[in-house]
Amino acid sequence: MEIYMKSTINAITIPLILCLLLSACSVSTTTPTSGPVTEDQSVDESQLTEPILDTTKIPETAVTPEPTPTQEAPAEQIQSKAIVWLGDSLTQGSLGDNNDNLENAPYEKLQKMVNIPVEGYGMYGFNTHDAIWTYTDEEHYNQIADPEKIYIFWLGSNDWVTDDGINSNTEPVIKEIDRFLNLEDGGIQNYIVLGTTSRWRLEDLYIPINKDLADHYGEHYMDVIDIINKYGYSPDNTHLSQESYNAIAVAVYEKLKELGYLSPSDCLKSGQTIVWLGDSLTQGSLGDDNDNLENAPYKKLESMVNVPVEGYGMYAFNSHDIIWTYTDEEHYHQIADPDKTFIFWMGSNDWVTSEGKNTNTEPVIKEIDRFLNLEEGGIKNYIVIGTASKKRLGDLYIPINKDLEEHYKEHYMDVIDIVDKYGHAPGNTHLSQAAYDAVAERVYEKLKSLGYI
Repeated sequence: MEIYMKSTINAITIPLILCLLLSACSVSTTTPTSGPVTEDQSVDESQLTEPILDTTKIPETAVTPEPTPTQEAPAEQIQSKAIVWLGDSLTQGSLGDNNDNLENAPYEKLQKMVNIPVEGYGMYGFNTHDAIWTYTDEEHYNQIADPEKIYIFWLGSNDWVTDDGINSNTEPVIKEIDRFLNLEDGGIQNYIVLGTTSRWRLEDLYIPINKDLADHYGEHYMDVIDIINKYGYSPDNTHLSQESYNAIAVAVYEKLKELGYLSPSDCLKSGQTIVWLGDSLTQGSLGDDNDNLENAPYKKLESMVNVPVEGYGMYAFNSHDIIWTYTDEEHYHQIADPDKTFIFWMGSNDWVTSEGKNTNTEPVIKEIDRFLNLEEGGIKNYIVIGTASKKRLGDLYIPINKDLEEHYKEHYMDVIDIVDKYGHAPGNTHLSQAAYDAVAERVYEKLKSLGYI
């Protein structure tokens, strides 16, 4: 098949690779227990009482037996540098209804940003005492308070909301974390304590809770309320949305860098290439065959990230022809590379054709899905941008974008509000330069929220 390419661009690669991501880094995960455990926190510190656990839901882990935090670990048992994220169902990334969501847990997102191991221990319904007890108990995870590791604590939600009611008493939570850290004896120096959420029943109480945590832990404290306000909750109004979890993982990464816990070789992200694939909108066309490549949205994105960005904008091409041209050996001759991040902005020329207008998203979704090859584990990192062709399509853009959003879920990104705000190029159905720039900025934020950069 020959396709006349009215205007295309060459792949752009920028030698700004500043970081290295090792996908082979191992991540330890946990499976939750079925409900909250409400033990008295005022126990004798020398006597750790065992919580009531559904041990059938805690997997066996291949670890070397190690002492509890109150014992001195032999030198040979001290682990190499790693990050441990310790918490309850929020650490699991739970979306509610006992949904572990471990594949999309925030520690999994963090693992994509560093090349040292990230171990995740999320225990559904556990309070602080029971989570730390289970982490260290020899019949459960049998881990130690290892000063060579970096710890992230996201605990307390099940201390402040219990079967007995709600409270804002931070003392039991701080007491358990501090005992584990053992700072007075020079214990763990590298750690972060995340604040609680404004979840159901804590709508007002989260404020004094987080103030106490911030006052006590100082620079080690990290607030997450702004992120949650932006990206929201799951339908149960207790657990977070996937985008909130992703954004929190990115914020933790930045906090780890800020505190100096990660060396450049630990924390720099990979040189994973970003590919922006589409039609004349990807070119940043202002109409009248104006490619506008110097000001294309992928160029704007390129100025904001420290990884190579390749732009492929093909004027007047439909989805099938764009992907065919990208992969065909006589044209761009590229592959669906799972080590790259893909941005798809296509479909305008599928829904507005010489035969008229339509809202059939099936051919567009079919082409993108075939390229992604998700059923066989293909490309994991991608964004699908909704149509911006409001001027050409009228209200037909609404069912189109609804279909794309329902199919691609958190990978979908809407831009209609940007079109409404910044408008089109004069006398044209293409966008204004301000609109293209705003789309690039939103793509950047989306890449961050998904943990891709």
